[in-house]
Amino acid sequence: MAYEERDCWKCEDRGRVLRSSHPMERPTWTVCGHCGGTGKTLVFLYPKPRRRRAS
Repeated sequence: MAYEERDCWKCEDRGRVLRSSHPMERPTWTVCGHCGGTGKTLVFLYPKPRRRRAS
């Protein structure tokens, strides 16, 4: 079990997200809240289940 740094999956453009506060307003580019604008996130990796050997 470990952490790994990967690209942020929520960002569309270099740490920014196209977002609007109201459906009728024009969307603007804001900083991604998931990665803080860096474009990288830490991801927890789960261990793969081990197969049982046939006896």
